Amino acid sequence: MVGIGRSTYRYQAKTSSDNEDLRTRLIELALVWRRFGYRRLHALLAREGWQVNHKRVYRLYRKAGLAVRRRKRKRVMTDRGKLKAVLAVPNQCWSMEFVSDITASG
Repeated sequence: MVGIGRSTYRYQAKTSSDNEDLRTRLIELALVWRRFGYRRLHALLAREGWQVNHKRVYRLYRKAGLAVRRRKRKRVMTDRGKLKAVLAVPNQCWSMEFVSDITASG
């Protein structure tokens, strides 16, 4: 214990109901503004008059299990799943692949 300050050794953590009030207000705002992260919610809390550090807001935000929801990508319709038409006679459909601008014969 040599070399440690007495205030460090006897430190008592502050447990206040202020954190609970802040946490409930943070959850209420997060439910209203789903696309807002902790930074924008911190700005909203500051507008309401909360004198709170952004690091505390982040800690309470993560402890409450909040996170910005990831948006699902829209699927683009492709022809992959469709069945190709069955041809009745040979040579009914032709196709050509171009690897360069000109054909072999020029």
